[in-house]
Amino acid sequence: MNRDIKIGTIGGDLRQLVCAKALAEKGYESAVFGFNNYKGSFGETTRCITAEDAVSGSDAIILPLPVSTNGNSLNTPFLNVDISLESLFSLMKKDQLVLAGHICEKTKYLAEKNEINLIDYYEREELQILNAIPTALAVSPLFFRTIPHIFILYIQCVSYSIRRR
Repeated sequence: MNRDIKIGTIGGDLRQLVCAKALAEKGYESAVFGFNNYKGSFGETTRCITAEDAVSGSDAIILPLPVSTNGNSLNTPFLNVDISLESLFSLMKKDQLVLAGHICEKTKYLAEKNEINLIDYYEREELQILNAIPTALAVSPLFFRTIPHIFILYIQCVSYSIRRR
């Protein structure tokens, strides 16, 4: 069991929630916040009432991809309230590992100002490719119906991605 390790997931879309649920299934204490408007299953995760509850005692914190759409507030499509990145970072401690995706310069500055150990998981090429493939697969039928020649470009993109592995 990994219950000695708490991982907080704050904000984001279903990718973050799936990640939090998978961590809980692996035995980690998995706390989530920012999914108030989500009506599906949370699995074995612990739903937190505040961001502070999810941050408090966490060894690592997972933030969304992208972490922000405007540079000021956290990307929280399942929450009706804005969470400012500055206030969120003020809750965190220096020894907590904070993972976020597609971090802009302003967010990096706020993290440095608060002495937060912020790592951009989206800088990993394999994640970019793995994130792009389902996106391409989801939109390819639309392209194929509307503009058939784009489908050929899509096939070339997928074959290039496979060759890179």
